[in-house]
Amino acid sequence: MRIFHKDEVLHSGNTRNGMFNKIFHNRLFSFVLCLLFIFISVSAMPLNIEAASVNNYPVMHISQQEKALQNELFLSAPKAVIDRQIQKELQSFQSGNSFSLLSHLYYIPEERDQGYIGNCWVWAGTGCMEIALNVQLGITDRLSIQYLDSLYNNGEGDDWAGNGGFASSFADFYDEHQFIISWDNINAYYQDYNSVDRAAVSADNIATNSGYLLESVDYAQIRTHRVGEDSAIMAIKNILNQNMGIFFAFYLTDDEDWRQFYDFWKYEPESSV
Repeated sequence: MRIFHKDEVLHSGNTRNGMFNKIFHNRLFSFVLCLLFIFISVSAMPLNIEAASVNNYPVMHISQQEKALQNELFLSAPKAVIDRQIQKELQSFQSGNSFSLLSHLYYIPEERDQGYIGNCWVWAGTGCMEIALNVQLGITDRLSIQYLDSLYNNGEGDDWAGNGGFASSFADFYDEHQFIISWDNINAYYQDYNSVDRAAVSADNIATNSGYLLESVDYAQIRTHRVGEDSAIMAIKNILNQNMGIFFAFYLTDDEDWRQFYDFWKYEPESSV
């Protein structure tokens, strides 16, 4: 693992036009995105983002072709490694035990808000990456959502980050760029809350003078289908107890199902879960 020191100059420039100037507290770390997808009869609609009302977050509609592709990618992904020692320990635990990874995050709930665009996939993937950064390097840092929004497919057009994406999209992006920056960099804080068809800020205007180099980015599936419920639950617990975040994707059939979900999510107490 190579550590880039504060005064070590890699390239000139403070923004993406000149790439990296000085890389502060920058180290290599690897990252595996563990996937957990729940498909509940996704409707055959084109890939687009729709907000049911001003009080609702957007829903990403995907076509049957896109659904089939994502299923294929998920099923062909390598399986997440189950730690046998953790498995034994979990089997001895009594019911009622709890476990949380929130201590690995710089976590202010009201600021983790995507607004009215379809970049939930960026938030989920970045959260998992923040956990990995803390677990591997002991660094607690809020990482930039805006950096990917502004850079992914040039931050505009039908395929910009705000029009939806998947765990594979996130992993492929960072496996290619191999660099993640802090939320605190100039213009790297989240600005796309109300964006419509493009990122609110150009990638050229986001400072990349501070960040972290990624050695590798990959994704793996957590096997929860065609296995018993107890086995599926145990697999999820095993990954979490390895201090790894899980990218959870949830799909419903149609607008009526989503309206019911929104009613539950907005009005029911936490005790109903």
